[in-house]
Amino acid sequence: MARTGFGTAAVHPAAPALLTSVLVWEIAAIGGLPDGRPALAYVLLVGGPATVSALSCWEISRLRSRYGVRLRG
Repeated sequence: MARTGFGTAAVHPAAPALLTSVLVWEIAAIGGLPDGRPALAYVLLVGGPATVSALSCWEISRLRSRYGVRLRG
């Protein structure tokens, strides 16, 4: 069940990737800066969500190139 974003793939195949990106940025914004040096704290704050967003973009591009799934019909 967790593989499909709790059933969001039934709505649209790209929905789990989009939902994950939005949620990870929201959690980063609400959580605030981690403890430590300011430069490292900003890298940790932005690095995780940026990595998840990059993987989501890659997943959406693979859906488009291999399966013809578009975000707009």
